[in-house]
Amino acid sequence: MFLSSKSLILCFAAIICINEAKLLGSNFGRPHKLIPRHYDDTKAFDSIEGTFENKVDHFNSFNKNTYKQRYWQNSRNYKAGGPIFLMVGGEAGENSYWTDSLDLTWNVEAKRHGAMLFNLEHRFYGASQPVNDMSGKNLKLLSSSQALADAVSFIEGMNKKFNYPNGTKWISFGGSYSGALSAWLREMYPEVVYGAVASSAPLTAVVDFYDYLSVVQNSLTAFNAKCGSDLKSALSQVRELTKTKSGQKQIKHIFGLCQNWSEFNKNDIDYFWLLLFNSYKTIVQYSGININDYRTVRTIDNLCAWHLRSTHTPIENIQAAVKWVKQINGEDECTAIRVQRNVNAVSRNGRSWSDNDAWFWQTCNEFGFFQAADRPEIKDFWGDVVSIDYFTKSCEESFGSLTTNSTIYNSVKKTNTQYGGAAQFRGTRVILPNGLVDPWHSLGVLKATNSQNYPLLIKGTSHCEDMYPASQSDPASLTDARHQLSQHLDEWLSLPK
Repeated sequence: MFLSSKSLILCFAAIICINEAKLLGSNFGRPHKLIPRHYDDTKAFDSIEGTFENKVDHFNSFNKNTYKQRYWQNSRNYKAGGPIFLMVGGEAGENSYWTDSLDLTWNVEAKRHGAMLFNLEHRFYGASQPVNDMSGKNLKLLSSSQALADAVSFIEGMNKKFNYPNGTKWISFGGSYSGALSAWLREMYPEVVYGAVASSAPLTAVVDFYDYLSVVQNSLTAFNAKCGSDLKSALSQVRELTKTKSGQKQIKHIFGLCQNWSEFNKNDIDYFWLLLFNSYKTIVQYSGININDYRTVRTIDNLCAWHLRSTHTPIENIQAAVKWVKQINGEDECTAIRVQRNVNAVSRNGRSWSDNDAWFWQTCNEFGFFQAADRPEIKDFWGDVVSIDYFTKSCEESFGSLTTNSTIYNSVKKTNTQYGGAAQFRGTRVILPNGLVDPWHSLGVLKATNSQNYPLLIKGTSHCEDMYPASQSDPASLTDARHQLSQHLDEWLSLPK
């Protein structure tokens, strides 16, 4: 009754497991900007795909190796002397969608300002692979610091290649993790990037991101208090069913599990709960954004409709809600719960490296973002069912001695020291839109940290919603946020108001 392995790859905390003997990087609650499901990159309109010879290691002068980093360029709107807009790639392979789609916010702004567009793929994602051997020493080349240095080198390379005039203004853009990179690019390299737009950017790293589930709960309850209370009751009743053999048999039927509950070990049970929660997290994170069917079908309204049925029990309502999520994802098979977290590695078993593996490494070694449910602040609603240990042990068992419980916490602390976190973000001339329905907004800059960064808090909107095409059905708060974004860009780029 849950998202299948294929669907989970598109979704979201990060765990690595072997499901049905196949390694998967299943990232629950992953911060990720979306593209249309059936986007055909082979039918690019004006974009040109290219590769840039970038350094494998920017911080080791003895390493002279380079790799081909993929990018897309679109000069459709460019006017000589105009600004350059750079979409910083995030935790997935890129394509021509961002440079070709005319109605995206940054494309609209590019037309207004006569801007050149570039989209740069993140190292270790998609086709931009710096190394072939994913050994421990090479995995350490996958970091936000290296990605930022890639972007700086790319900007300098494009300035030289196209002989852009001195004083050309580069404005970085990004959403979700790539939004954080956009903000950090301006913060760390202000002499290279003139300004930045960082949509839904999680700028604070945290090991136990329990507040994600707190926002999901609050968003459902804000829509309708009964929706939240009915789900809370349903989860409580499911927990009670797990305590008896007869109840466990009911769980198999209710959620369409392939195996009997008695076959599950502790890791399997934790995974079951993560899958169950994910049905709600995915909808809330993207509810209402104007792409695919998130504006009309995959919405909090439609999810809560199942929990507002007064003629059905909470258990019947959660069963129907999860079944509905599975149906809209095109899944009709039973749900297999089989977790073997002994991959020591991702890189050592001859299997190809995936985007999910790359993101899992980054969460274990830089960001955390693990969404446990055992904190006092949320366990009354979600239940004390998945601890933070589940995630940290996933890191340890997947990457061996490279990641231990202490290194995970120390790495997250280092990330916040390096960039300042949201509370001490030092970037200037940065626009920071955040949808308040989006669970990731709690890690973003919600109050200006200096006189030259501009948080835009957008009521009633979700993850990266400001980046997508405008619509007559947009809430007034979103229309106003886009207007403010335009005003700031006008000021930066010296256009008449």
